[in-house]
Parts: sequence; C-alpha cells; structure tokens
Amino acid sequence: MGNPIQPQPGSANDPKDFVGRTTTDERASRYLNTGQNLLLSDPRRMGKTYWMSHFGIVTTDFRPIHVNYEGTQTTTEFLLRTVEALRTSSSLPQQVRRILAGFFEHFDGAEVGIPGVVSIKVGARPLGPTGLLTEVVKTLGQSSGKPWLIFMDEVPMAVHNIAVNTDSEEVKKGHAGPQAAGTLLQTLRRLRTDVPSVRWVVAGSIGFHHVLHEADSTEGVLNDLTDLPFGPLDDADAAELAQRLLAGINRSPELDTVETMTACTGGIAYFIHALAQQIQDGGKTGPLTAEEVAKTWQSYIGNRDTGGPATHLLSRVDDYYGGDAELALEMLDALASGPKTTRDLRADFGGKEHFVTVLDLLIRDHYLAQQDGLVAWRYEVLRRIWAQRRFLDDAS
Repeated sequence: MGNPIQPQPGSANDPKDFVGRTTTDERASRYLNTGQNLLLSDPRRMGKTYWMSHFGIVTTDFRPIHVNYEGTQTTTEFLLRTVEALRTSSSLPQQVRRILAGFFEHFDGAEVGIPGVVSIKVGARPLGPTGLLTEVVKTLGQSSGKPWLIFMDEVPMAVHNIAVNTDSEEVKKGHAGPQAAGTLLQTLRRLRTDVPSVRWVVAGSIGFHHVLHEADSTEGVLNDLTDLPFGPLDDADAAELAQRLLAGINRSPELDTVETMTACTGGIAYFIHALAQQIQDGGKTGPLTAEEVAKTWQSYIGNRDTGGPATHLLSRVDDYYGGDAELALEMLDALASGPKTTRDLRADFGGKEHFVTVLDLLIRDHYLAQQDGLVAWRYEVLRRIWAQRRFLDDAS
C-alpha cells in the first residue's frame, strides 16, 4: 500500500495520491499512439480531471498541455485559455514561443509557469478566434520532438455557454451564439484531422449530445473521437484508496470495513474521499467497524448540505432535459426500484411523446444502461442515492 492520504473530496490533485486506473492508462496509451483522439464523457465526480493530470505526468510518449474551459463564454475566451496554457508550459520550444508572440500580447514577456493575461495583437485580430486557433495548433504541430497531447476539460460546457450567449456585441462580432459555437466545433474537428502530430483528449461533465443542437451541429463534429471507458474504480483500486485514506485519518479497519466502504460508495473515488472525511469529522478514534462506516454513509447521503453530488444528479435533469424533464424523472424513479425489461418500460411510458429520445438521453448520460433486454441504473450507488433523495420508500 502507498502513502497515507488525507481526504480531499473534489479537490484531490497531488500526483503521489493518485490511485489505480492502470487499465485506463494502458488503453489511452494504445489509442493515442495509433493516432486516435479520445472522448471522456463520464458524469461529474468520476475523477476525469485528476486522471488527465496523472496521465500527463506518467506518459512518456507525449508532451502534455492541460486546458480547462469551464466558464468560457466566447470563442475569444476559448482561444485565449488555450494560448495561456501553452504560454505557461515549460515544454514549449522557443521557436514556437517566438511565432506565437507575433500573434499575442504578453505571450513571451512573462516568466514561464506564472499565470498571466494574454491578448490578441491588433494585427492578428482579422483572423478571428477560430482562425487564430488554427494558426496556434498548426504552429504547435510543426515543432519537432514527441507529439503534443492537449487535454481539453469542460468543452461541452464551454460550447453551451458560447451557443446561448446573447451578448449583442459578441454575437455581432461572430464570437458568440449558435453559429460561433458550431464554427468552433468544426474547427476543432478539422484540426484533429489536419494536425496529426497533436493528439487530443476531450472531456466534459455534460454530454455533447445536449449541446450539439444548440450549436447547429451534428454528431459529425465528434465522430473522429474514440470513447475512453472510465467509470468507478475497480474493486482492488477502490480498496487501496480506502485503506490509504483510513491510514491518513489514523483509523485502522476491522474485518469487512474496507469492503463496506467500497460497497457503499460503489468504487467512486469522490465518494470514498467524502466518506473518509465524514468518518474523520465524527471525531471517533480506535478501530473502525463496518457498522460505523455504514451509519456514516447513510448520514452523509441523507444530508442535503454535505451530499452535493447527489443534488447535482437531480439538478442536471432540470438543466438539460427541458420540457422532457418530467418524463426523465418518472423513468428514473420507476427504475430506482429495480431493472425493467424494455417491453415493460415501453408499456409504462411508450405512449408518451419523446419516450425513445429521453430513454436514449438517460443512457447516454450514464444514468441508465441497457443490456440483454433489461434497462437499469448504470451505477448502483447512484440508484440508492436517487431513491433516498426522491423519497422512494419502496426502493432499497
């Protein structure tokens, strides 16, 4: 077992505290080395961002660049987030720095690694944000050495924000609105094809299928991306994380304690961290029993203040399903009691408008899974949380 870890739900980022994902690492390396670009589309709190940070450190095949687009409202902001990530990279060759400094103010005038504020030079503005993004990526791709690997986090959220941005000035300039968002997606698609020496991992906590119509786009702008399976930790990795967290809070596990922690949390790293923190906050000392773990978990998921991820489950249905939210909630409630055959599900809801569309969205959003003629919640732990939050007394 590795070093003890202090609980940090939602903020763990120390490379030495990263646990597991060996299979994910191997699969990502194989895909990327054969020229495939990757899509990470699992729900929030599955550890996508932490994994990208980890993989960027352990890979020896690529030079990593990490860009977080959360909060981006225009294509200009999208461009400048990318450029700032390049500017702060110690791996960026001087030749590339000199070329990009010709397009952007403050690009080469600040110490590498220190956050700054870059802006577009007057002479470069006629190219527009997507034109400049093209120049940036092509310049990066022409540099010698190992291929670059750009980790792009929260891209669907950025596309959504750009598409629904109604700022008249930004829309008039073509930097916001549905057309601007669609042009951005088309540009990224073209660059992934035209610049093979740059590889991409595109991630987001909401599915692209919720934003493509907002951006006047189709699946064609994404069909070059290979989905990278993620999900919870496997049993061995979840057990290791639980053991290291218990060591971090100075609680020694009794028989079945670690197994109970992994079972309660479904192997989701965020929940394992959160459970360990709740145990620590309880103030008890001495050996930790499975019974204390189970009671602490029930208290945690029942607490509206501490169980934020559970609340997120509910709110994103309202946010992204629009007029079909009620039907989506009804279907999730029905399946919280257990799997149903597709025949029974259709008998219950097939007469309602958009039944097939909503069911497909719930599957693509990783709420549900379909296998061997049955539809069920994809992750048992999320089903249990949902049932408790929705006061479904008949769901255990």
